Amino acid sequence: MTTSMKLFLGLCVAFFVLLMVADNGEPRQVDWRPSYKVADKNPLDLYVFNEEIDRLFGADNVERFGNTPYEYLNENIDYYEEGAGFTLSGTMVSIGQHVDKASVSELLLFAANGNTVFISDYELGKALADSLHFTVKSAEEKPEKRKLWTVNDRSRQKPVIFDKGIGDTYFDTFDASQTQVLGYVRQDDAKRKPNYLRIRYLNGYFFLHLDPQAFSNYYLLHGHDARYAESTLSLLPHDQVYFFTDDARNTTNGSLTRFMFENVALRWAWLLLLGGLLIFIIFTAKRRQRVIPIVTPLSNTTVEFVQTVANLYRQEGEHGNLVEKKIIYFFERIRQEYRIDTTVLDEAFIKRLHLKSGKPEDDIRRVCDMINNFKRNRFSLNEEELIAFNEATEKIFS
Repeated sequence: MTTSMKLFLGLCVAFFVLLMVADNGEPRQVDWRPSYKVADKNPLDLYVFNEEIDRLFGADNVERFGNTPYEYLNENIDYYEEGAGFTLSGTMVSIGQHVDKASVSELLLFAANGNTVFISDYELGKALADSLHFTVKSAEEKPEKRKLWTVNDRSRQKPVIFDKGIGDTYFDTFDASQTQVLGYVRQDDAKRKPNYLRIRYLNGYFFLHLDPQAFSNYYLLHGHDARYAESTLSLLPHDQVYFFTDDARNTTNGSLTRFMFENVALRWAWLLLLGGLLIFIIFTAKRRQRVIPIVTPLSNTTVEFVQTVANLYRQEGEHGNLVEKKIIYFFERIRQEYRIDTTVLDEAFIKRLHLKSGKPEDDIRRVCDMINNFKRNRFSLNEEELIAFNEATEKIFS
């Protein structure tokens, strides 16, 4: 086993032990957020209520729906009836769910057709308050506890005390000719205030309640606290119930990630997997092959060689050999670049080279005269003549 593999396994084991220690030392956090979801088991959710509502109203009398009341009721309007007749009738129940403005309009129409609407929430919204002529007020200071009771005989003398997830609202004004108070709240030691109303609206009723925590998991499982929720719902008509909850379409959690993170063992297993993958990526990201060495390419030493030979001839004073090689090089370039025969350097040669190269005839004639002169003297010349010849030939190819 390589050193890298040993280190990798060691880090995995250390990471696993760290997760176990963190898991054992981490206290279980209770989520007190008032979400009121039927699928969740947090204190202020409706899992227990959702299980018990069938027993309260009868399994055949309860229908759950997940879209908004506006969408649900709009789908059940019979447009062929005179007015706006619904294909369903009974009691609409909403607990802790925000009822939007469009749904309020549809619920008013539903109640006007002789049906019942029960809404329990901390705030009921301006649209509903304006339509039913009531106002809701908040306490000046957030109460530490609330004592609640309804007007029926069983709970009138026995208020239930709520101290978790409570609100601070109560009904301040309402139309007494159309309203009946069904329940009261006393916040700390203040005077009692109405928190549960029945308001007549044309041919139907609205039951409005300001303490949705009474139906949550926490209070329904506290034994004697559950009697308040039962007492509150007992005042509703015993007919078909339509239970509005956003979770009705997803009573089982559709999110795999959410399910894993709600389960402690699965959550740490998931984190361990991610940590192991991260460590694996870090260790395997390095290149596995040997580093390719940089090979310096061979340099072209031709120019250096020519310069060395030229310096040798110059130092030895062999100017004739240098000019002879220079002439050979000159003829080769003429033949390669201009395709001109270099056997005879006469006027015809000068004319052709002038036309093809565009160089002055005088410069070409001077080079030809120097070459002919060098040949006659068997390439006998001094250093000044060698330099002059080199400059003359360079003008032809510059």
